[in-house]
Amino acid sequence: MPPMPSVAILSSVHAAFDTRIFQKQARALAQGGYDVTFVVPHERAETVDGVRIRPLPPVRGRVERMVRAQVRILREALRLRADVYHFHDPELIPVGLVLKLMGKRVIYDVHEDVPKSIRGKTYLAGWVRGPLALVVGLVEKAAARAFDLVILARDDIEDSFRGHPRTLLVRNYPSRAAFPRVEPPPRSGSDFMVVYTGGLTAGRGAVEMVEAMGRMNSGVHARLVIFGRFWPEALEHQVRALPGFARVDYRGWVPYEVLPQELARADAGIVCFLPEPNNMNAGPTKLFEYMACGLPVVVSDFPLWREVVEGNDCGLCVDPEDPAAIAAALERLAGCPERRRSMGENARRAVERIYNWETEAARLLEAYARLLAR
Repeated sequence: MPPMPSVAILSSVHAAFDTRIFQKQARALAQGGYDVTFVVPHERAETVDGVRIRPLPPVRGRVERMVRAQVRILREALRLRADVYHFHDPELIPVGLVLKLMGKRVIYDVHEDVPKSIRGKTYLAGWVRGPLALVVGLVEKAAARAFDLVILARDDIEDSFRGHPRTLLVRNYPSRAAFPRVEPPPRSGSDFMVVYTGGLTAGRGAVEMVEAMGRMNSGVHARLVIFGRFWPEALEHQVRALPGFARVDYRGWVPYEVLPQELARADAGIVCFLPEPNNMNAGPTKLFEYMACGLPVVVSDFPLWREVVEGNDCGLCVDPEDPAAIAAALERLAGCPERRRSMGENARRAVERIYNWETEAARLLEAYARLLAR
């Protein structure tokens, strides 16, 4: 029997059990017959679901990550002698170029529109963002032409790489297997439970979301359950001081595999990112995870999001910068349990038909097979 083709997945930024990289892509490749190793900052070596995790020591600060981490990752990558190298961070483009110069097959996985992301980074001086975004975008696109395949996580990134001869769109949809139909557990009381999962930042509407809870009618027994972490720490202090936080149940981070059971307890999901350049054209993973669990949703009124939500009649779109509008939408759902259930079923059916990882995984495996056949 010939040996399994080997894949080295590389990241200096993401967590070892990142949803897109580990839970979806790495596991799909391992299940598809590949020998998969993930080189990533982590506290120990381990093998999970057929994926070997090769840990890198933690780094302190951006400068060390941009220099020392790259050297470490390149060294580990070369030791693996993999058939394919698949990296996920723009800062690893130099590593990818070195691997290409050595004759390796290299895939660059683009998670976001990097220039737009730079323009939205408030810790950079305003006069720096535009020129830096332009330069980084030009470098990224020029370097990408050297790689064997560029995988794009979002539809809006396609325009930036339209001239590239080898691109593949692999969206970040939830797995039907990971989000099976779960019957909600019995619940005492009549609280209307809204859920939010993921990172909590100013740009992701953490303040407005909690302010909306404080503006809801006192006759509506509403609770906001949050699974995620605040960044920076000062934002958590700011949010905790808001009156609406009295209606918040903050759980912190939870393992990905327990999310379906936690989401099944909720009545609705919320994702009200602010209209920043890198948010408006992104299809947030949490939106589709809520839908997979049969939850009606309250989302930012961005064109792409509106197309999904109103097109499938599975929720309400609101101005994310208006806490009163968010509160009004939540009150509408709280007051209409039958409509909520109808929207939730529509959401689940849409994921089963269209917005699921199984379809995307098949395209990923087909692309790998073509690449190895060359």
